[in-house]
Amino acid sequence: SFALEFGDYTDGGEIYVRLAGSSMIYRADGSVLDALMHASLTALAPENFLALDGAQIASLTLETDGLSRAVDTELSDVQDFLADFSALYAADGTPEGDGRGEAFLTVTIAFEDGGELTAAFYRYDSANCLCEVNGGLRLVSRTGAEALAESAGALLRAR
Repeated sequence: SFALEFGDYTDGGEIYVRLAGSSMIYRADGSVLDALMHASLTALAPENFLALDGAQIASLTLETDGLSRAVDTELSDVQDFLADFSALYAADGTPEGDGRGEAFLTVTIAFEDGGELTAAFYRYDSANCLCEVNGGLRLVSRTGAEALAESAGALLRAR
C-alpha cells in the first residue's frame, strides 16, 4: 500500500499529487480525484477481494449444521468451494439494517502470513443472505449462500 497526497487544482483542471514523503510532484487529471472522492465503498472494493489462492491458506475451518472442524485444504473440492465463495462475495449489494440472527455458515481461513478471514452467513430475506466478512456487511444471493452451505456440509462430512 502507499499514500498519495493531493494539492491544489491547476487552471487546466489538473491536480498536483505526490507519493507521501516524496519530493517529486506530479500533475494528474483532476477528474480522477473527483471520481475517487465521490465513489462508494462498493465501487472502491477490488473485484477479486476474495480471489483465494489455496497455496496461501494455512487452515480452513467450516461450521454449519452443528458441525465444526478444520477441513483438509488438500481436498480437491476445497478449491471449488473457495471459487464459489469468491464468486458469491463478488456479487454484492448493500444491506438495509443489520438483520443478523444466528449464522447458518461460518468460514474461517487462516493464511500463511498470519492473517485471518472470517465470514458468517445469515438469512436476510427471501432473495438474499447477509454476509459478514471481518466486520463488513454485504448482501449475497440466498441461493448461492445456501449452495455454499451445502458444499461446506459435504466437506465437513468428507474424511
